This record gives sequence, structure tokens and C-alpha cells, in this order.
Amino acid sequence: MQKIIVLAIGLAAAAAAQDGFQPAEAVHIEPLGEIDITPGAVFSDTVILMLIIDAEGRVTDAEIWSTSGYTNIDDAALEAASKCLFKPATQDGEPIESTYQIYYRLSAYRTREYLTAEEKAALGKTREITQGFQKAVRALLTPEQLEKAGLNKGGKKKKKKNA
Repeated sequence: MQKIIVLAIGLAAAAAAQDGFQPAEAVHIEPLGEIDITPGAVFSDTVILMLIIDAEGRVTDAEIWSTSGYTNIDDAALEAASKCLFKPATQDGEPIESTYQIYYRLSAYRTREYLTAEEKAALGKTREITQGFQKAVRALLTPEQLEKAGLNKGGKKKKKKNA
């Protein structure tokens, strides 16, 4: 199964220092919808959009400032941006039109089924090295240090019990 991670970050566009100006605030940032990508594709990129927010907090226009390089991802970002909601910017307490920059950060990685034999072997070797390192750390720490670090014999943090 192909996995895609999406992180959306919004920033009010920088405004000149003005008395009485408050930038727009995101109320709802719409996540990207379903995106078709080539099975096994690996990428990490960002789409940057500039939005025009009206005095009622709705997106009235969106423009791509930095493309992901993939038309389907850029289109999905524009579609999602049109569904975002904002508390509008204000000037002296009155709602005004403003701009807002939004970043959609995307990462796609291959799951085990798409790895080549060489990649699977390297993954196994990495796992062996990690386990060896964990054993070495345990050998250097006292039981009290392990307890203080919250590590049990399996090398995982202990879950705290609810009181």
C-alpha cells in the first residue's frame, strides 16, 4: 500500500506594521483529498499557495506560488484551499480582505511490498544495527538509569498507567 503524508501549514501573509491591523486566522485548513500517484513512487515536496481571504473569512482566490511539480497534487491543493475557512483580518476592528499563505507538505514513501530485494536487505541490515546498538546501550546503563529513562527490557518506553 502506498502511503502519503500531508502536512498543511498556514501563515498570514506578512503585513506592514500597522496600528490596528490583525491578520486573518485559520479556522479550518482543509486536508488534501485522495491523490492518485504511481505505485511505489517516492517523493517529498511542498505546494505553496497564496490565498485571498474576503472580509467574511472565505477564500475568494488561490494561486500557486510554488508548484510540487505534479499537476494532480497542485490541483488537489487548490481544491482543498477553496474549502478553508478563516477569521478575517481586521483593520481597526473592521473585517477586511487580506492574503494568507498556505503550505501543503507532502511525502510519499514505499511500503515493503514495493521495495526491491536490495532495499529489503538494507532494511534488514539497518534493523540488525539498531538492535545491536540498543543492546550496547542497555549493557552500559544501570537498571536505575534504564528505569529513569522509562525503558523496559524490550527497549520500548513503558506506558504510564492511568491513576
